[in-house]
Amino acid sequence: MSSYIKQPVALNEIGSRNNNEDYIYPVLGSANQSNRLFIVCDGMGGPKKGEVAARLVAENFVKYIESFPPDGELYKGYLDQALISTEETLSAYMKAYPESVGMGTTMAMAYLNGRQAILAWVGNSRVFHYQRSSGKLEVTEATEIESSQDSLMWNPIPQVIHGTETPTQLQLRTIDLAHGDYLFLCTDGILEQVDESVLNTLFSTGAPPEQLIEEIKTLSEGSTQDNYSCYMMQMDLEDEPIPITPLKVAAPVQETEVAEKVADASTSVDSKHNTTSQEKIESSNDKQEEEVDKRKVDIGFVLLMAAGLIALGLVAWNQFSPKKPFDNHLAKGQQLEEKLEYEQAINIYDSAFLTAESADERTMAREYKQKATEAMNKLKPTSAQLTSRGNAAFVQADYAAAVENYEAALAAYSQEGATPADFPHDQLAESYVLLADELYARTDRSKNDEEQVLNWYDKASNIYENPALKVTNDELMKRSLDRAADLEKKLSEGLVAEVSNRGLIQKDNRPTASPETKNANTAKKNIATKPKKTLTKPKTKKTSSPQARKNTTAARSVRPAIKVASTPELQHLADGKALYNKAKTNTASSSYQYRMAAEHLLSAGTQIDGMGAYLLAYMYLQGLGVDQNTENALKHAQKSANLGWPGGSYLYGYCLLKRNNKVDSANAKKSLEKAAAKKYQPAIDLLKKL
Repeated sequence: MSSYIKQPVALNEIGSRNNNEDYIYPVLGSANQSNRLFIVCDGMGGPKKGEVAARLVAENFVKYIESFPPDGELYKGYLDQALISTEETLSAYMKAYPESVGMGTTMAMAYLNGRQAILAWVGNSRVFHYQRSSGKLEVTEATEIESSQDSLMWNPIPQVIHGTETPTQLQLRTIDLAHGDYLFLCTDGILEQVDESVLNTLFSTGAPPEQLIEEIKTLSEGSTQDNYSCYMMQMDLEDEPIPITPLKVAAPVQETEVAEKVADASTSVDSKHNTTSQEKIESSNDKQEEEVDKRKVDIGFVLLMAAGLIALGLVAWNQFSPKKPFDNHLAKGQQLEEKLEYEQAINIYDSAFLTAESADERTMAREYKQKATEAMNKLKPTSAQLTSRGNAAFVQADYAAAVENYEAALAAYSQEGATPADFPHDQLAESYVLLADELYARTDRSKNDEEQVLNWYDKASNIYENPALKVTNDELMKRSLDRAADLEKKLSEGLVAEVSNRGLIQKDNRPTASPETKNANTAKKNIATKPKKTLTKPKTKKTSSPQARKNTTAARSVRPAIKVASTPELQHLADGKALYNKAKTNTASSSYQYRMAAEHLLSAGTQIDGMGAYLLAYMYLQGLGVDQNTENALKHAQKSANLGWPGGSYLYGYCLLKRNNKVDSANAKKSLEKAAAKKYQPAIDLLKKL
């Protein structure tokens, strides 16, 4: 039988970002109980890139499934072909629009098929299945097949759909459905405020989806930094379709009755035959002529009606016949342009490009998009206008609007090539400080609030410390630095407390590691995690006031009153490992913690051990907390291998294989054999494939 569901509900929210790079299918507000395919995507790649990737991937999967309907369930080979088609579409788009190179997206998909659902996913967009009968909540995860601390390296396939240049793989699962079960697809933004325990509590109530989605929205609204999107469905399998009622048939006539009636009729006909035969012969000719005339009239009327219906059908076909998706997209885009909604029109023209069936149609879609882009740019305020708006907002004490316009003006000036010398950096810095002060004064501020405050104070400090800008304000400068130091200390202490409660590093069941690793692990109970603000931009604090510099330096030197490792480098090494482990177990702020972990590990310098170098290599390979960089991954993997870490030997071999030449392949095999000799299972598996 078919899958029956209650009305699906969804969220597709921007969060605290400037643009929404999430995409859901069916689009928000269009789903109904007849839908069987649901998709959520979390795009990445920056403005005008991530959102395009998310939309293209979702639309292409839908297009593939509609164009080649599956015969039964969506088996692995079928979905692999859909993924290949999708990656080809992304690559074609990036070739046509070079500015979009680097975009990508995660994806989670559910396809309902009878009393089962086929789940497919790439990356950290997830599908939750709550079983009403057992109260058990299951979740898909990109790394759920691994178990040890760094076993993510067992499958270093990209966890993002990028294109044919860096192909990925779908992970699949088929689940059984029962009445009352919930399916919940979401991007990782949802999990910032709503973790598995919260979801389990919500689903255990058995409340209708529309009520639960409002609870999730309330928890996320105003607190979630990332875009957050989801789809929720509840199975309603007990509502069987109403059976068709058979038509009523008259009671059968007995054969004896029929025989009697026939006999009576026959007797009656015989008795009358002699008296009426002559009359019938005389009138038969007249009746035949009348019937012929009547038939001619009837046939003419029928032919006339048929001709009219055919004509009406042709008119209706021309007016209402379904057009190609490409034509529909172009028409909708033009309608949006007429309403001056150029950004939406540009997105629609992207969809037209996706559904184009020829090179001419793709060229047409590009031309329409280019014209819409040019028209939109004409409506955009100039850098000077944005600066003027910022000035007006600053005078009116609307510091949020001032920051928004000043930052937009700086971005526009950057594209033009130079920022005017008279740009009001002093007012921008003061706006940062005053915004931060307002949030700092709140007693109910959250951890996310504190990170935002720290960010604003940092931005203000950057302006005050830049000698080229010549902006001085000792009072605001000192306040920014003092309060930033206070927040850094608080965030650091919070991380230490959480890490202490959870345990710094999970038990590792691999072979004994190098002596350096053992020493670092021995010191793990005496770690202070002090996050830094950026990975690639170390700061040198300078103030225009010697006294202010002295005071702020003293403030920043405050650390939690706990023991630390014997040297700063070893402390960074231990902190980096702890934060990496925390990022793996804490989805809500994993991106921040990965970034902090990478910074600490890089700061370990010559004291880094095999495991630390290995973690750095993996983060560079996957783009966790740092920009994805294969060469940096190779460098740190080689260092890890030289320090005797089996995971490093494995990863070094894997990176060499990606170069695809004889020399590197031979060296790769040697490195893998070195790891396999230490019974490192991923290396053993990869060698078998070679």
